[in-house]
Amino acid sequence: MKHIKLFEQFIKESQEEDIAYDILQDLLGERDPEELEMMDLVDAEDTVMAYGHKGAEAKKIAKALVNLAQSGAFESAPVFERDAKVTAARAKLNDALKELRDRLGELYDRRDELEFNSDSTEDEGEIGLMMDDIQSEIDDLVTKRDAINKKLEALKGK
Repeated sequence: MKHIKLFEQFIKESQEEDIAYDILQDLLGERDPEELEMMDLVDAEDTVMAYGHKGAEAKKIAKALVNLAQSGAFESAPVFERDAKVTAARAKLNDALKELRDRLGELYDRRDELEFNSDSTEDEGEIGLMMDDIQSEIDDLVTKRDAINKKLEALKGK
């Protein structure tokens, strides 16, 4: 589960950088590149909020925007670099999906085993609790799997 949390954090940071990159590309039509390179965090936060992002997410996107603007990434970031990022993100999502599917398979097998053995065991209360825990984990993993599938679907257009 630790790998999944780290992966989710990586995906979130990658999305924030992608949003910042998209905003920066929009700003190139409105501002001089030298002005963008001097962008400060307050200006970046105002800009990000104007794009509809709020709270902690807006602050993270703003930091990414400042880093991109100050690095001059908008001048040298060719399309193939963006494609490589998308390909890497897809690969990580697919790896996470495989990990989730494997864990779900283990949980389904364990649940089936408990159901089979519950007929021959007298301690139904303990088995019931174990099955509830397993079902709860299954539900959590299915939710994560669905979210990863949505992210993969979103990456198809990039």
